[in-house]
Amino acid sequence: MFKLLCFRLKNFGYRHKSYWLQFSIPKISLKCLPALLVTLGIYFSSNQNFSNGSSFIAAIVNDEVISVHDLQSRINFVVFSSKLPNKKSTVDSIKFQILQLLIVDRLKLQEAKRQNILITSEMINNVIKGLEKRNKMKAGELIENLIRNKIDPNTFKKQLEARLAWRQIIRQSFLKSGGVSEKDIDDQIQQIKIGEGKLEYNISEIFISSNMETAKSSPKQVSDQIRNQIKDGAKFNWLARTFSQSPSASKGGSLGWVRSNQLDETLFSVVSKMKINQVSRPVKVTGGFYLIKLNDKRLGQGINMGETIVSMEQIFLPFKKKQTKQDLEVQINLAKAVFQTAENCDDMKKYRKDIGNLQPTKLENIKVKDLNRLIRKYALSLPLKSASKPIMTKSGVLLLMVCQRRFMDDDKAFRNTIKAKLSEERAKLISKRKLINLRRSSFIELRK
Repeated sequence: MFKLLCFRLKNFGYRHKSYWLQFSIPKISLKCLPALLVTLGIYFSSNQNFSNGSSFIAAIVNDEVISVHDLQSRINFVVFSSKLPNKKSTVDSIKFQILQLLIVDRLKLQEAKRQNILITSEMINNVIKGLEKRNKMKAGELIENLIRNKIDPNTFKKQLEARLAWRQIIRQSFLKSGGVSEKDIDDQIQQIKIGEGKLEYNISEIFISSNMETAKSSPKQVSDQIRNQIKDGAKFNWLARTFSQSPSASKGGSLGWVRSNQLDETLFSVVSKMKINQVSRPVKVTGGFYLIKLNDKRLGQGINMGETIVSMEQIFLPFKKKQTKQDLEVQINLAKAVFQTAENCDDMKKYRKDIGNLQPTKLENIKVKDLNRLIRKYALSLPLKSASKPIMTKSGVLLLMVCQRRFMDDDKAFRNTIKAKLSEERAKLISKRKLINLRRSSFIELRK
């Protein structure tokens, strides 16, 4: 088409706002001018639905352009994938949020190019196959679904490319930092022990960086708009995947179970007062705003050995309906006698029969993580084949003995879980710092 126009566009670049976009265009012969005007007229006419009469450039990121078409395509994808109402007011409310996300994606891809990181089509297609498998879709169904709903698949693929590239960048930075040491893991395990019996919170997050600030939209306004969309029925995890600038975005914003000392003081003061399934108002912290959803809360379970397997004998002496002090004294003395004389699990079986205990007795090959908190404590701490001291419960006196205890790969799996959690937290900090530095060192211009 450009041959017909008898001209060629060269050296497309940028300058600071005090300069102008420069084009180097050779002289155009007069006989080619009508064809040029007609073609340009057709081009801008066909793009009026994207630009609403303004320039076809939505933003400039260093030496690259984000077009209004790019912006509109991403908006269409977000409205579809997040199940937002497809109406003008919705589009207007998310337009600048989406533009900021496109800018971030472009910065990530530019940094990947600078570091010679290549994301292949095969890598992107493998992610798509994984998504289809997790959502019980047929091969190719995801892309077909996008096309059927008039969504450009390349918009989705470009987003995946940026995510994969950034993951590799952060991984390299993480490895250079030294990663997570054995001492880090030991320190974290100690914190878990300290947190046993204290409240833990299962939360999800959406983080909006202060770098989202524009002349038309502040991070606080963006956060308010997202919260309003949640109020209108949009799913928190869908919006987290789209808008959150935290590594947890890939998991729908989920942070899993966290303790109070793992949260920013400002966030904890909010979370501690929330009800389950409640979404917070935007919470200002250093670097941006958070929206927090409280999914659940529980008492800390301490060290969960996961695959630690035990077999235990128990004797339970239930209280009578009209329990007297004398009855209690008899039961405690009987329990003490068992504690002092039982030398193995066979003795526990014999005493249980002599007492006529009818309660469920032996726990065979039970995972420690599946036991209630009281029994779990003794399952992990009692020496093998040693009866516990009498344990007072609300309904009676309990004695326990661990007959067998075995560990699956010792505590390797548990330590690996801790390591993965710490790695994720470190990666989150590295990602935030890198994005801040990238934006500070980049030329970014938004077009009105």
